[in-house]
Amino acid sequence: MKTQELISCLPIKKIHGTLPESIQHVSTDSRNVLPGTLFVCLRGYTVDGHCFVDEAIESGATVILAEEFMEVDTTKAALVIVEETARALGLLAPRFYDYPSKKIQMIGVTGTNGKTSVSGMIQALLIRLGNKSALSGTLGFHLNGVEYETANTTSDVLTNQHMIAHAVSEGCSHMVME
Repeated sequence: MKTQELISCLPIKKIHGTLPESIQHVSTDSRNVLPGTLFVCLRGYTVDGHCFVDEAIESGATVILAEEFMEVDTTKAALVIVEETARALGLLAPRFYDYPSKKIQMIGVTGTNGKTSVSGMIQALLIRLGNKSALSGTLGFHLNGVEYETANTTSDVLTNQHMIAHAVSEGCSHMVME
């Protein structure tokens, strides 16, 4: 995706360095960075993504999205500063995956008890009615008879958008999310 097109949705404070023409990947984990990645520095409860910028650049990140200025070798990666990277990621992720939730019927199941059972029943009914569907929840991501492990019942925004895009690319008409 063209970098300028991707980041045009962000309230950018400052850009240091030259943006690459395109971005092939978006990641919040420096261990998953591949060449051509936009690396988003997120602050977590125990880990701050800003501490892993050097590793991300070493692995091929060409854009660093951060909340503060930091020394970055701008011959290797541009630094884009925003107010809040978590909010920025919420804008970037659907844009990067071309807004997949607009291309599929989304069904959300919430509550205290029974979400996993109800989600499974909904997907089973959809399949029985002849609809290709995907399911994401406590038991992972289910797509066309294949089960993929997920880290949490509710995945992060980047993982959710990736799963929805995968379901769309596999021809699903519906996606059930717990």
